[in-house]
Amino acid sequence: MISSSLKRFATLLAASLVVFGAIALSPLLPGANAAICGFDGIRTSNLGSGSGGYFEKANYTNCSKKNQHISVKYTYASRGMCVSPGTTVLYANPDLGALRGAKNLGSC
Repeated sequence: MISSSLKRFATLLAASLVVFGAIALSPLLPGANAAICGFDGIRTSNLGSGSGGYFEKANYTNCSKKNQHISVKYTYASRGMCVSPGTTVLYANPDLGALRGAKNLGSC
């Protein structure tokens, strides 16, 4: 009787360690909720819906701990801006066109 209870306890303990170990390690695994650093175009129903690299809306994620000076590329021109750490939402500009991308130029 003691041995069957001990076996059930050992099985339950092992299963718990596997489940909770996987949950604890999941943030360390590649691709597990990884933020995209830099430009990430968002597909919408307007303005080319991202086809051909033209976006109405995009996120720029600054993964550093300091403000970044970025160059936002539009269809007809580029514009510089300073973004704080975290995600900044970018929109197409009626005068400059659809969003095409953005790149980090350094700190600001």
